[in-house]
Amino acid sequence: MILYKIAHHLHNAAPVRAIVVAVTALLLSSQPSNATQADDTSIVLVSRTAGPTPFIRNLNFQVNPIANIRTVQFTIQPKAGSVTRPISATYSSRYLSSRGYLDPAGSMKIPVFGLYDGLTNSVTLNYVFRDGSSTQHVFSVLAPVFRDPCHYNERIEVLPRTDSTRLSYDFMLLKNQCDQHSPAVMDTDGALRWVGSAGASELPSAFIDNAMYVAYGPQLLRIELDGVVSLVADYSNLEVLNFHHNMDPGKFGLLVEVDTRTDTESIIMEVGLRAGHVIKKWNMASIIASAMRAGGDDPSAFVRRGEDWFHSNAATYRASDNSVIISSRENFVIALDWSTGAIKWILGDPTKAWYQYASLRAYALNVQSGGLAPIGQHAVSITYNDNLLLFDDGLRSFNQNPPGNKRR
Repeated sequence: MILYKIAHHLHNAAPVRAIVVAVTALLLSSQPSNATQADDTSIVLVSRTAGPTPFIRNLNFQVNPIANIRTVQFTIQPKAGSVTRPISATYSSRYLSSRGYLDPAGSMKIPVFGLYDGLTNSVTLNYVFRDGSSTQHVFSVLAPVFRDPCHYNERIEVLPRTDSTRLSYDFMLLKNQCDQHSPAVMDTDGALRWVGSAGASELPSAFIDNAMYVAYGPQLLRIELDGVVSLVADYSNLEVLNFHHNMDPGKFGLLVEVDTRTDTESIIMEVGLRAGHVIKKWNMASIIASAMRAGGDDPSAFVRRGEDWFHSNAATYRASDNSVIISSRENFVIALDWSTGAIKWILGDPTKAWYQYASLRAYALNVQSGGLAPIGQHAVSITYNDNLLLFDDGLRSFNQNPPGNKRR
């Protein structure tokens, strides 16, 4: 604009116009023609700091200008001989800011989780900027040795993994009570890659909503993958003593199994993932006793509150018919209407106690010729093609009579 004004006022001075044109050309030629934010942003590693466990390390940077950052992705390269895919995660600048990991003054912390303990890990960071440009840096990150109180490294390989084996998954969630690092994550090479940081030694746990959930007495805790722990809810006010067995995905939240002062392993709740509010609650003692009375049976010998008459160990939600399916190790698999709690069907061993009652037998599914009714089932889930999948341990009832068949 300044050069334009000079040229306008001196339009009759040809030598001056020539000088102005030459200066303008010089200024334009000095500007990069393809400059991007990747070129103009300085990212300097200032420190590496320990995370809550040896499997987590923080890379701390000074970035200028920090406003250019859109996302940062880290990728941990598998170790030599591995047949797993890399662990990788992408952080948005909004997420980093919400966690206090990105400061307008220019500091940025990138938590890297899933490292191999006791090794120097090759970690690639990919920075994507707001103009769509990107750049990468590679870092060597040494993770200390993790003390393995659960002896995961002393596993017995029934069928060793081979280099040619291809699986649809690379990581497994392991429930444990052997130390205060529940839960744990192992890759399909058998290497431990993550452990809980809540100080919890509880079996009920799940990975959902990009975080680990674990029980702690009557409390539900959430562990972010970077190891930060928060309290979701405390259910003491509902007379919950503890969680047991599984946590499973529900319709909207998490299906959990709890013991209370009056009921042992016969209450299932669906709770919210963030605030932990109770979305639905199914008291199997009340539901089954009511159905038995409605069908003309006396439930007192079958439903025995305070005793382990039901023994719930897993639950799952089936979207196709809006049902919650619950595994009762002592008795059967039972489907309830998610909204009303009404019994839809029962699948189980007809030689067990439940089948002796006409009121419950009326809900029984018939097993096709050559098929097997489940006995002592666990881990119910719904497959991609809407079938029921479960593990059958083949054990008869412990606390019902007759106890039914057994397969081992």
